[in-house]
Amino acid sequence: MSKKDLSELIGVDTETYIKYENKRSKFQNQNMVNKIIKILGMNEEKVKVPEYIKFLNSNPNEKIKQYMQENNLNIKQFSKIIKVNENTVANWINKGTQISIQTFNKLKNMKKNLQNKKQKHKNKESEIEP
Repeated sequence: MSKKDLSELIGVDTETYIKYENKRSKFQNQNMVNKIIKILGMNEEKVKVPEYIKFLNSNPNEKIKQYMQENNLNIKQFSKIIKVNENTVANWINKGTQISIQTFNKLKNMKKNLQNKKQKHKNKESEIEP
């Protein structure tokens, strides 16, 4: 299959596809990556898929909703924590709107910070125990 054929199948011009292939541009659309994997008959497990695309394929909107429920957060509280507009969070949850790569990075950092805080708290508790 030629680059021209593949680019037409995924809905971009050949020049754009070549930029993707030569890593001069990054995929930021889960549907495009999924199309390429399917068209080429590849197994997603064996393809080095960027972390952001894996995140988009993991049903993040539902995970955010679950996280908010588990931590008793409403949309206003959660949006304030991650510094995103309330309407944006509502659209993720209610409409399944795609989460941007910038917000993905915020969420990833937030998760890492929470894990570090939990570990520090756990370490302090173990120091107290006789």
